[in-house]
Amino acid sequence: MYDNHFIVMVDSATGWVRLLEDLITAFSGAVQVKANSCDLRGNWLEISPNDDADEKLATDPDTGYHYFRWRIEVTPLNESVGEDNQVLFARALLQHFRSGGARAEVLANFEDRL
Repeated sequence: MYDNHFIVMVDSATGWVRLLEDLITAFSGAVQVKANSCDLRGNWLEISPNDDADEKLATDPDTGYHYFRWRIEVTPLNESVGEDNQVLFARALLQHFRSGGARAEVLANFEDRL
């Protein structure tokens, strides 16, 4: 795995199929790879259910993101994907999910830049 990977935790009633469809529609150049993943902006995005999801615990303002319904792994496809690119991409993903009414948080080594 290359550096600069990150995770987006998303709390939404929307199912993973619709989450992926919305990403592919919203971001030009997205290419579906598997039923739950796509390539986008030099990254592989894979959506999976969060095994620790808990509707009640997700409401905690400090640690609730640990219990959000969906986990999206964002992994660079090659080593040329730099941190600046990932910061911009993470911001775009946050804006995408939040504008649709979902709660979303990024977990990354560069969180302080978001």
